Amino acid sequence: MTTDTFANARTSAAPEEVLKHPGMISMQERRLLYNLAKDSYAGEGIMVDGGAFLGASALALASGLKANQVVSGSSRPQPPIFSYERAVVEPSLERYAAASGLPQLAVGESYADLLRELLAPVADLVELHVGDILNDDGQDIDKIEICFLDILKTPEVARHTLRLFMPKLLPGAYVIQQDYFFEELDYIKVFNEALSEKLAFLGEVRSSAVFRLLDTVSMAEVEDSFAPLDNLEEALVLHRRAEARTISPARQYLMRLSRARLYVRHGATELAEQTIDEADRLYPDISRDEDGNYPQNVAGRVKSVRNAIKRRSEPRPLITQPLEPRTISMEQKTGTRSPICAIPEQNLRTIQKGTMRYTWAGVLCNKNPFDFALYPMLLWRDKPQTIIEIGSKEGGSALWLRQICSIFGLDTKIVSVDIQQRAEVKHPDITFLQGDGRNLGETLDDDFMAKLPRPLLVIEDADHHYLTTLAVLRFMDRHLESGEYILVEDGICDSFGNEGKFDGGPNRAIAEFLEQNGDRYMIDTDFCDYYGYNVTWDTNGYLRRL
Repeated sequence: MTTDTFANARTSAAPEEVLKHPGMISMQERRLLYNLAKDSYAGEGIMVDGGAFLGASALALASGLKANQVVSGSSRPQPPIFSYERAVVEPSLERYAAASGLPQLAVGESYADLLRELLAPVADLVELHVGDILNDDGQDIDKIEICFLDILKTPEVARHTLRLFMPKLLPGAYVIQQDYFFEELDYIKVFNEALSEKLAFLGEVRSSAVFRLLDTVSMAEVEDSFAPLDNLEEALVLHRRAEARTISPARQYLMRLSRARLYVRHGATELAEQTIDEADRLYPDISRDEDGNYPQNVAGRVKSVRNAIKRRSEPRPLITQPLEPRTISMEQKTGTRSPICAIPEQNLRTIQKGTMRYTWAGVLCNKNPFDFALYPMLLWRDKPQTIIEIGSKEGGSALWLRQICSIFGLDTKIVSVDIQQRAEVKHPDITFLQGDGRNLGETLDDDFMAKLPRPLLVIEDADHHYLTTLAVLRFMDRHLESGEYILVEDGICDSFGNEGKFDGGPNRAIAEFLEQNGDRYMIDTDFCDYYGYNVTWDTNGYLRRL
């Protein structure tokens, strides 16, 4: 693709239905995808739509394919477009739907049916993959010709997604990295620029960077591209190279904020502050309004980076004394303990990488090594007769819990609830139910709960959103008896600095719940701090009913 061809792809016309389809990607990005599929797609591989949202990107690709005069239906892969979307409502989608006249959506619920409805006109061209991409092994993909990536929102997802797609890109394939020029995804700049010998930069389209593959990328090269992120000096070289890709002052400013995030990732908070100050000085027209304040479209982004600096600057408490026998302190009751894990973030991310790949008996389980050891201790000591798990995923954790109980000679029954029940595990003592963590009463009514054998153990492992966790805590508070536990998973997101994606996440819910109900619950630090201060993914999350 020449420079002129690239310019034409992003500015040439696209059908009205592509431009008016609900979604957040810009008109220029829609035109780019439409014209790439129309004029550059050769039918040798599939097109990947990584992050469909409401389907605008998938529709643009499909509409362009329909207008393609070279590739016929018989000469292309079937289906030609693979579209990936978790399809769980986030706060941004809830707000967008309310403002756009779409059906009312609630945070945490699935909108897969709405997405299918929106893509119905091109259903014959698009294979929709609904669910967490971390659970996708990519075995149904052979070759990729166009790859649009708007799904790389965490380092873990980015690594997994790049492993899935990069080695399957054909030479000459187009890679469109959406949000490349925003401040949040510092790691994407590093990963991508580490492959710059294989990826030729073509240009920018709003927040997207467009690349073309010069030669095939091996899995080993993909893995090597992740390594520089762990070394600040190497990562900075690559990030600065990415910063030079944009000619837009507004995006240059955001890329400086992204560099500040990279400093935060490595604990260099003073350099992060200096980078923000430097960006403000270099781009006064971007960073200041006529009153000398941050403009509205910038203020939230700067605040987010400064919050990350603040979190990283807080000392991580360490346990230096042996644990005392269980006591109930006021901080345990009120939830004033810091939720931050004592393990440095860099080490946590290495552990998380393995956690997201961990399987039990061949079924995805996603258990970290600390809770993998702590849960059996609690099971052996308290011998629960019923375990209720909110969040089933593939069913690996339910199977693990049941088999551990079997080893201990317990007849424990497992009830596992998920808003999108897809577990295929079969076991006579495991019941999988479909239900919403925010409205558990519809699935687990009072009669059902009253008949459960006791003691009861509850594990809250749903979508990590503050509202979901709080709803589960309040529901279970009506049913838990003295001495029983509710374990709240994934408070570790605070230690990764991404609790903002979940509106404060599990720890915000725990703190609020304990503030209101601290006379009935304690944080059991014997478990939370067994390996060191909050060295668990259930940070402050081992809650015992008093």
